[in-house]
Amino acid sequence: MAASAVTPTLLYTFYWRHFNRTGLLWTVYGGTTLTIGLYLFSTAVSGSPTALIPTTDFAWFGQSSPAMVSVPAAFLLGWAGSLVGRRRSGPTQTPQEDPLAVDALLLTGRPLTSRAVTPQGPSAPLRGTHRPL
Repeated sequence: MAASAVTPTLLYTFYWRHFNRTGLLWTVYGGTTLTIGLYLFSTAVSGSPTALIPTTDFAWFGQSSPAMVSVPAAFLLGWAGSLVGRRRSGPTQTPQEDPLAVDALLLTGRPLTSRAVTPQGPSAPLRGTHRPL
């Protein structure tokens, strides 16, 4: 289930700028629902001697692991949800917003600033250091 819900979400979040909240919800909820549904109707639950319920057979999904179907479907759901969410909500990025600054803030927790220029000026001493006399 983690591969169907988390992997597409992480990859889209890190590598696709247009991934939005609607795409995230479609990926997580769609991938999880599809994984549970396919698993309940797979040979891992019924229809085989090693199944959870070996005496009944209501399996219509012929594999015991639904990941081969649910992971690509979750990627498609995330892509489609991002397209639907973008159309519905309009442009979400303001002209003043720098995408690199937002990425740096999300990944490091600190705003993107130049190290050479500090509020005191470029040649100000670092905090915690002393000047020789």
